[in-house]
Amino acid sequence: MGRRLPVVTAADALIYIGGSWETKPTQQTYVGCLVFSVGDGRMHKKGKIENFQDKLRQTNERLLLSAFNAQDDADRANEALVFLQEVLGQMPGGVIITDPATGEITLSNQKAQRLWPGCTSISDMARHFETTCFHTDGTLCRADELPLYRSIRAGRRLASEEIRFRRGDGSSGTMAVDCTIVRNRNGDVIANVLTCEDMTDQQAAAEREQRVLLQLRELSANLESAREEERTRIARELHDELGQSLTALHLDLTWLLKATRRDMAVVRPRIQAMIEATKQTILSMRQLASDLRPSILDNFGLIPAIEWQLSEFQKRTRIRARLHCEGDRAIDRESSTVVFRIVQEALTNVIRHAEATRVNVNLKIDDHFLMLEVNDNGRGIRSAEIACSESLGIVGMQERVTRLGGEFKIVPRSPRGTRLDVSIPLGVMHSAR
Repeated sequence: MGRRLPVVTAADALIYIGGSWETKPTQQTYVGCLVFSVGDGRMHKKGKIENFQDKLRQTNERLLLSAFNAQDDADRANEALVFLQEVLGQMPGGVIITDPATGEITLSNQKAQRLWPGCTSISDMARHFETTCFHTDGTLCRADELPLYRSIRAGRRLASEEIRFRRGDGSSGTMAVDCTIVRNRNGDVIANVLTCEDMTDQQAAAEREQRVLLQLRELSANLESAREEERTRIARELHDELGQSLTALHLDLTWLLKATRRDMAVVRPRIQAMIEATKQTILSMRQLASDLRPSILDNFGLIPAIEWQLSEFQKRTRIRARLHCEGDRAIDRESSTVVFRIVQEALTNVIRHAEATRVNVNLKIDDHFLMLEVNDNGRGIRSAEIACSESLGIVGMQERVTRLGGEFKIVPRSPRGTRLDVSIPLGVMHSAR
């Protein structure tokens, strides 16, 4: 029998390092090296040990390569994490990413930390939510109303919603919150994401803009009302004062013509010319007064006024015009004026742009709404013409309707032409004013 070799005890391990075997304590850690614990067995260095050493060396080399690859993967993971943190830091709003298993916040940026100070988990966010966030009626929100909680319970994304909150200095603000559930290809939840943005400044700016818009509309309404009153006054003075004077002059000239001897060949033609000029001036004055404020609108109402306007339009343009009415009830002066002016403006647009041969005006009046439709068979309005800021006629019509709390729409008509739709509520106080 051969000589017995040393026994490697269980407290030691046989380690292959750099092509040679060494016995080391197993309590130490050897990175990148293969450790073969012998235990209570015996191992001879000669004979079959050589084959074992070759296999062990090959296995150790594979393990070393795996260790290097794992280190590369770890480096790439760290680089990706740093990149993600940089991206989150430059996001326009706050971002919070939580672990679905533990509820802990794994990533967040500074914007989110300012809105959710001191929060490291969803539980912290819920406590912060129920102590600082409140409903529009002033009551505090409940913890289970936290949008992220509701998104997790529903298992889906929650659309953006606005939340009012109270800051540390006592001032209030508004933030927009959006929650998303992130899943992998297998459908497993891998992250819960909350995005948030402080909308206080934007909301304050929007409120200021809205106040300015309302003030401008109020000013426009006052100017329009004053203009209508001025038109009415001028039309009345033209009709009553100037009209009466011109009529009297016409009568005097007619009398003078009759009183002049027929042999006054020079005088009579001039008197006749003066009579004709006076008659033409009276007609022009009446047309001007009607254009300013047709008396038929005040004396007989909206429907007769529209009928008269369409008749005048047809005489001047030779474009066929038809009115169809449904329902009839008393309409306040302001609504009547708005509808009549819209009809006038629509007919003016037909003359200038439509190249139409027919115009239809449909008026429907019930207990609650007045609905007007004006359509033609012209070339049709283009989208660019509707959106053009220089289309003052369209803008003016829309503003008139908006002041009355109504709706205005103008669109191309199939197969050709343009359709204008107006809906105005009746019998209610106009909140726009």
